[in-house]
Amino acid sequence: MEPQSLTPDPEVTKHRAADESADASRSHLLARLPPKELAQRYPFLSPPDRPGELGRLGPYRVMRLLGQGGMGIVFLAEEDELFRSVALKVMLPEMSSQHTARDRFKREGRAAAAIKSDHVVTIHQVGDANGVPYIAMEYLEGENLGDWLKTPGHRVTTEVVVRVAKGVLKGLAAAHRKKLIHRDIKPANLWLEAPSGRVKILDFGLTRGGDLDRNLTGENVILGTPAYMAPEQARGEGCDHRADLFSLGVVLYRMIAGQNPFQRGTTYETLIALHDHHPRPAASYGVVPAELAEMIDRLLSKSAAGRPRTARVALATVRAVERASRGEPGPARPVAGASVSLSAPEKSPVPLVTASTEEFDYVIEGKRETGARQVLELDLGSGQNMAFVRVMKGRFLMGAPDEEECSNINERPQHWVEIEHDFLLGIHAVTQAQYRAVTGESPSHFSGDRLPVENVSWEDAMAFCARLSDRTKWQVELPTEAEWEYACRAGTGTPFHFGSALNGEFANCDGTIPYGRTVNGVFKSMTAEVGSYPANAWGVHEMHGNVWEWCRDNYGPYPHGRGRGPMDPAFSSNPSEDLRVMRGGSWAGDAWICRAAARIRNPPRSRGYSSGFRVCIRPNA
Repeated sequence: MEPQSLTPDPEVTKHRAADESADASRSHLLARLPPKELAQRYPFLSPPDRPGELGRLGPYRVMRLLGQGGMGIVFLAEEDELFRSVALKVMLPEMSSQHTARDRFKREGRAAAAIKSDHVVTIHQVGDANGVPYIAMEYLEGENLGDWLKTPGHRVTTEVVVRVAKGVLKGLAAAHRKKLIHRDIKPANLWLEAPSGRVKILDFGLTRGGDLDRNLTGENVILGTPAYMAPEQARGEGCDHRADLFSLGVVLYRMIAGQNPFQRGTTYETLIALHDHHPRPAASYGVVPAELAEMIDRLLSKSAAGRPRTARVALATVRAVERASRGEPGPARPVAGASVSLSAPEKSPVPLVTASTEEFDYVIEGKRETGARQVLELDLGSGQNMAFVRVMKGRFLMGAPDEEECSNINERPQHWVEIEHDFLLGIHAVTQAQYRAVTGESPSHFSGDRLPVENVSWEDAMAFCARLSDRTKWQVELPTEAEWEYACRAGTGTPFHFGSALNGEFANCDGTIPYGRTVNGVFKSMTAEVGSYPANAWGVHEMHGNVWEWCRDNYGPYPHGRGRGPMDPAFSSNPSEDLRVMRGGSWAGDAWICRAAARIRNPPRSRGYSSGFRVCIRPNA
């Protein structure tokens, strides 16, 4: 999706060129001022070396004025050594004499410089010269979102909202990973780069880094733009990264509604509206799909706890909307960090405990990303717990496309399946210690408490589920084949949730026989401890390789047309009564058999050193 409407159109570019021409003319006139008058206007500039320059500051030749605000002046400058054009932000001398303001200005540069993202303005240098601090940053062409929204003829579409939301969330995720909170996300601080339309976050002057800046921005100090502040920020209370998510919600709402929902005539009235006013649902404007509108409403929650837990979680929703608009497999609903509300069975003696919200690493096409998941734990007894994440209901394309390498007739036809209810899925395959805690038995060939249990049959796995259900009063089951593949893919359409190739790096298999375009890898010749490999985007580990995992279904050919969960493909026209489905591949198999679509069948009593399982819970069953 490349919405061209975010790129300045020729008419806007013409007006912008005229504005820049006027700036250049003013700068040219400034450059012709007598040295004494120029020194009075910009006393921090050293005399120019060449005609047409305004002067020098440190290693930069100052060429012309770009703009001026309450705290500083921005010049177009050129770096001596690299001949690189930069935007040189210089603090006004009268402001730089204030210790707190000076420290905050320099902190802006240091904060932005620490963030590595294509969606955050790049900082080249932070320094002092001639008694004033300056920040040298990349010189960007284009316009800010606020100006774009005011330009006649610009139409806000789903593609535009997705582009802005995705760019800002990527930038915020990178900032939050560094424990930095922007605290002033608004249209004027979001730059639409020309000609690509890429979104970049500007102005980290109010950034706060946890406890490091309490001497500059303590409790009960209100900093930011009132109409875009989170309620807790407006009250002068401590705020975390979710304050930035609220501000983004206001930006997105402003885009689809045409006005800021909290802006009033005075600052006081605006702050009151932030606390009391509940905007009409975003879906009522009919601009964006329901899923994206729902996310915008959640971003605007008065309570930080009601918002998406992280930028990454919100980004997963935006990506799902983007995929759906392209007609790609999806939606990729985020497991990790999803709000969990469970209806416990009556008289349940074993509660599911929300143990933690934690970050985790996952890989998409070779690129490492960071997500967040809310972990729920079930006490198994004997000092053992089992961790789960919630898988949100949705639909996906099950099976392999015709062109997928090494796919076969048993994986086709590819068909849409609806997972109609949320369910909880084990983050890992059942371990030997967990199996022993429930059954008192140790059937595995390999030995290790954190190794997955293996050498278990389908009947053994079902008996484990029955015992655990009886003990906890939760409905513990094997996932169906459709649920398994849905959770494995986590919204992706590639052969593996991490991409299109496997050589043993991201899953335990025989990497000496790789799949896709990659080099030969290693063969470990045994199972690996659970959690040894990166999770998928939904926070679930080792869905590829390590051990084959039994599914609940009888084996059968795929149906033609739309399938339904949770029993797909057991609704097939010819299910086998004596064969059960296994998924995921194993430590002993070639890489191709570990694909998300790969499936094999075995009798329910068969066992092997590569056969294991994981369980799910149906909380509202």
